[in-house]
Amino acid sequence: MTTTDTAPIITAALNSMNDGDYEGLCSLFTPDGTVTHEDRPHHGRSEIAAWFSRIPPVLIHPITAFRRGTEHVVDAEVDGVSPDGPQSHRFTFVLAEHEIRSMSVNVLR
Repeated sequence: MTTTDTAPIITAALNSMNDGDYEGLCSLFTPDGTVTHEDRPHHGRSEIAAWFSRIPPVLIHPITAFRRGTEHVVDAEVDGVSPDGPQSHRFTFVLAEHEIRSMSVNVLR
C-alpha cells in the first residue's frame, strides 16, 4: 500500500503511532474525538493520550485501504502487541474536515 491510498491525516496518524508520538497523534483529533480500542472508548484528546501512553511500542504496516461510506478503513499488520508476532488489525477512521473525529482499532480474527 502506498501513502496515496489514504487521506494524508490518516497517514500522519499511523506514522505518529509508529513513532510513539502521542502528542502528535492527539493533535490530529477533534477536541471531542474518540478512539475505540477493543470496544473500549476513549473520549477527548487527554483520554486518547492516556490510552496511547499505555500501549506498547508498535510498528504498523498498512496492507490495504478503502472507503466504506464515510469511513476510511486501513487493514494492517501490527507488530509489538503480541509475543507471537504481528497481528492483523483494522483501523477505521471517520474524518471531520482536516481532523479525525474517530478511530476504532480491532484485531482481525
